[in-house]
Amino acid sequence: NLHGLGDQSMAMDDLLSFACLLSFSHRCCGALRGTNRQLLVALAERTTELRVAPQCPGVKEEAWHQLVVLLKALPNLRHLDLRGVGISAEGLSELRRALPRCKSWDLRFCWRLPWQYLESWLCEARGTDRQISHSLTVTPSPDLTPLQVVLVQAYALHSGRIDVCFRFASPLNKLMTGPYERFSRLFDPPSRYSMMLGCDRFQVEEEKGPEHHFRRSFVVTFWNSSSSPRSKTQSYLWQLSRSQMEEGAPWCTDSVVPIDMDSFWDGSFLEE
Repeated sequence: NLHGLGDQSMAMDDLLSFACLLSFSHRCCGALRGTNRQLLVALAERTTELRVAPQCPGVKEEAWHQLVVLLKALPNLRHLDLRGVGISAEGLSELRRALPRCKSWDLRFCWRLPWQYLESWLCEARGTDRQISHSLTVTPSPDLTPLQVVLVQAYALHSGRIDVCFRFASPLNKLMTGPYERFSRLFDPPSRYSMMLGCDRFQVEEEKGPEHHFRRSFVVTFWNSSSSPRSKTQSYLWQLSRSQMEEGAPWCTDSVVPIDMDSFWDGSFLEE
């Protein structure tokens, strides 16, 4: 499950088991037969890349402590893939301290990671050989799931990047709301969409119902402490589709509807 021995993901339970084995090996090396201990040490030394499988709604705090134990036992780890993991700023700081020599980090779709924290780290990494992938670098692709598209758009709005959000609008949506300069006005106060921009946090849940091969819907809730008292929390219905005529078409967003009103991202309330 570790790179160097295979390109696979390691689930959190497996990580914890492996961490415990390494910890036991170091504490009780005299009680282990040499071959078993040598195998564990060899496995740790050969591990250069690690993919942590995401869990929802997030990984518990004690699990992060065990993950740190594991990482400290992997001296040659150079790439850590945390795509879709609900990691906080505190959790990432702990991992960074455990891996000072790690050169490549994949933080795409890490929806709980505050942009202010990530932006600061990106500034620190400039001019160095450290590579950090994150949600704002993602572009439309048939490889992305509908959930990943929504996570990128919501994270872009959290980060104040309307352009990234517009990047994933469907062709019809862009025709109705574009060009970009016009689309960006959707988020000007007192619009109901304004509280999305620079929000404190958000949560994405897929709408329950029959699964459709070409359409998906999600409910996204935003929290923004700087909004007016009446609009600190707002939920939206996110509707996505992909073309039935184009093979390998990516998922795109058709509309975003505030759940308690009828207007949506079709340009209906934008003045010409």
